[in-house]
Amino acid sequence: MEVVQVAQYESDTSNEEFVEENYRINENEKLSKKKKLKKCWIKERTLDTAAEAEASILDQWSKYYTNHTENGRMVYYRCNKAKLRGPQCSVSIYLLYHADHDKVTIYKTEAEHDHHVDKVRGIDENVKKCIEELFNDGIMKPKQIIRALQARKKYGSHKISLGELEQRCENNKNIPTDENESFVVSYKILYNDEEYEDDEDVEDDGGNKFRIFISSVRLLGIISMSSHLCSDATYKLVWQGFPVLIIGTTDLNKAFHPFGLAICSNEKTKDFEFIFNCIQIGL
Repeated sequence: MEVVQVAQYESDTSNEEFVEENYRINENEKLSKKKKLKKCWIKERTLDTAAEAEASILDQWSKYYTNHTENGRMVYYRCNKAKLRGPQCSVSIYLLYHADHDKVTIYKTEAEHDHHVDKVRGIDENVKKCIEELFNDGIMKPKQIIRALQARKKYGSHKISLGELEQRCENNKNIPTDENESFVVSYKILYNDEEYEDDEDVEDDGGNKFRIFISSVRLLGIISMSSHLCSDATYKLVWQGFPVLIIGTTDLNKAFHPFGLAICSNEKTKDFEFIFNCIQIGL
């Protein structure tokens, strides 16, 4: 069997790029037309070793293809801001690994970046932070997170200051004509532990505190027909990371009938005392 040695292919069009434009003539024939797009390459610098040359290439470039010529191996890099399967950016570089010595020369095209900047893939960083805040507030299910994000986009951030909270309570403390409409029965905003300075019920956590009780005329009407009450805090239903406290009564069928709900910064004796006082106010 005769063995024939074939010389290595050397591209003589390494500095030119071909773009094929196919035009359909009829249903059975296609005509391929090649159009040459010449690039003007400018020598940037020459480095002593291949490691130095490869290390000098920033993350903006991705290896594209390689040509072998008489002068040496030429490795082309494309701008990775453009998609691989699509129109490429006009700016590109190539590294010439010289055949007669170890030095490497870097060439770059004389052009400006014209790649299309794609939209952010995946979830935006700001949205991720919002999702983390919602997750910390107890909103963990996907549909609940989507609704919360849509509401935040419509109404703004869900975080408010104590001053804004106090103003909202003040604006909604009037008793409405509709017996099913909720209103603020009572609220208390405490700054700098004002209440606990000379009190036996000293709390071990400092900072500002707040207490809000919300109900409606119809729910408050149940109080006069009740002989006992139940009160506890919830942890699946939270607001700003604070648990919601529910107070109500039960009937002979063990069905629970709420009087209203409270949002407090703590679950101490003073907080439950505030809720019970609100029940008296509601009567």
